[in-house]
Amino acid sequence: MASPHRPASAWLTQLQHAKTDNSNSVKPKVTIQDIAERANAGNEDAGSASSATLVPTSPKSIEACFRLGIDPLELAYRPASAFKKPGESDELVNLRYQHHEQLRQERLKALVEERKKLLEGGGDGGSSHKHNTGAGAGPGGGDPEATSAMIEKEKHKLEVLKRRQEREIQQMLQYEITRKQLLEKQQKKIEALEARAAELQKQKLEHEKEWAGAQRERELQKLAQEHQRDKEASRIAAERYRRERDMQRKEAEEAKARKKQAYQREMERREKVEEARRETERILATQEAEVQARKSAMDVRDRERIERMAKEAEERAAANAAKKKKAEERIAGAAVELVKYTGWCSVHTMGVCLANGLYIPDRPPNS
Repeated sequence: MASPHRPASAWLTQLQHAKTDNSNSVKPKVTIQDIAERANAGNEDAGSASSATLVPTSPKSIEACFRLGIDPLELAYRPASAFKKPGESDELVNLRYQHHEQLRQERLKALVEERKKLLEGGGDGGSSHKHNTGAGAGPGGGDPEATSAMIEKEKHKLEVLKRRQEREIQQMLQYEITRKQLLEKQQKKIEALEARAAELQKQKLEHEKEWAGAQRERELQKLAQEHQRDKEASRIAAERYRRERDMQRKEAEEAKARKKQAYQREMERREKVEEARRETERILATQEAEVQARKSAMDVRDRERIERMAKEAEERAAANAAKKKKAEERIAGAAVELVKYTGWCSVHTMGVCLANGLYIPDRPPNS
């Protein structure tokens, strides 16, 4: 929805034409009160009303617009969706909407009060224009006093327009300052979240590095143990081969004389070899079982450590969320108390209260 703001010359000319066209009309006049009721309908239809429905035709209503320098089209209602821009938060959009709506209501109230003053004062605005028109139609070309009054009146209108523009510029500056503060606050939140994510990523990489180092250390220990077992098996085999060779040589030397005894010794030797083999296998099986038991224990400790770290991270996140919620509640409560007991509500305080869904009273309780 486009802004209804337009040059002063355009709406002043339109009001002047409306006043001239409806001076002798018998149709019902459109007053400021009628426009206020239409503009305050509070829905999308009010925001899309045509410009003709917001132009007064009552002389005193037109005079009130002249004196206060207010374009009637600026009284049109605009919903919050009309202030939405890509990439902006709802808080910033709501702040812009509240600023526009507050200014619109102030203009409506000022126009209604100004028209009331004109009615109570006997219609100063309408009589001055009729007097000027009659004077201009005379043969002398116009009354000097009427011309002077008209000049003073135009100067007053220009002063009103100037003061209004200065007030609107000041309000726009305040709005820009508040918007910048909100953007900076959002940027700080984003930076804090990014820093937290980077820290978590760093911790994850460190944990993975430690786990990889421990895994490599376990693998190296396993390789060292296997190498030691192979070395021991080679030594046992070499020793066994040496004993067999010695025994064969001795048997060969004594074979002829003690064949029977050699047979018996051979049986005994084979039995010892078998026993040595079984013992070797038993030792190897015992060592393998010990290695598997140590590996299982290390895996259990690793799982317990990972589960403990995950639980601690969840507890820290829950504690941080609780602290953040309490801080927001304290800030919102302080803002409401400030409005409640002082009656003063800055744009920033209003934004904080509305963002937290809190009620803002229209006036202080002691007023």
